[in-house]
Amino acid sequence: MNPCGAVAAPHLESEAEADRKLDHSHIHEPRAGVLTRAMVRWSLDDWQTMHQTATTDTGRGIHFADLSTDQLPPDRRVRFTFFWLDAQRWEGGDFEITVAAER
Repeated sequence: MNPCGAVAAPHLESEAEADRKLDHSHIHEPRAGVLTRAMVRWSLDDWQTMHQTATTDTGRGIHFADLSTDQLPPDRRVRFTFFWLDAQRWEGGDFEITVAAER
């Protein structure tokens, strides 16, 4: 089983909105969602500096970590990867999202 289920799903106002097409007016910050415990290593400047955020267990089989991008200007990239805590291994690749301007 790939523990990397839904990667970088935006944090929405309500769970019901997750089933609809993304409406950028409801995005607060990127949320990395995975299927097992992980540490998210992420960077706002192409790995020149790094942050680490542990995932939180929802109790529903999904673990998430919110990536704080409130100080990031629009059209900048967030790069991240996962360290799988139970398996004690790195994902082996990076993921990337671009923070869009508010509408």
